[in-house]
Amino acid sequence: MTTVWPLHLATMAPFFAMVISFVAKQKKDWPRREVKRSYFTSWRESNSAHRKFTGQLIRSVPVPVRLICIAVFIYVGINFALFLMNLEGGAPQAQNGRYYLKSHGLIIRELTEEEFHRFRAYELRGFAGHWILFSLIPTVYFAWGHRVESVSKTDRHEGEC
Repeated sequence: MTTVWPLHLATMAPFFAMVISFVAKQKKDWPRREVKRSYFTSWRESNSAHRKFTGQLIRSVPVPVRLICIAVFIYVGINFALFLMNLEGGAPQAQNGRYYLKSHGLIIRELTEEEFHRFRAYELRGFAGHWILFSLIPTVYFAWGHRVESVSKTDRHEGEC
């Protein structure tokens, strides 16, 4: 797993780029507040604007791609559940030529070399499922989401008097 960490971080980079792009896009058009309003009013308007933007974003993605996304979410959920079940609450570790299944430094049980390699494969499979998800979301966002306009200023404040 030590050789996999750079790959793990590299697959997270597009996701963080997407988050930064999304926040920058939303913040760019957000008007400066001249008058201090109540927290609830601001939250309600902000929440409404984000829901509208999210709806526009989802509608901009072609239906076949949406279906693929749903299938991937289901796969990742099942993969994660199997990952947790198969690892038996621990992580495989080698120490002094012996193999153990450990949880927070406590030995759950000793493993054979074959079990150790199988548990390492389970770990890698758990990471790979998340890589799929954290790669798919930014791919969809950058392929279709950039076409969605930010919610206009008038739409954000349509409930104000």
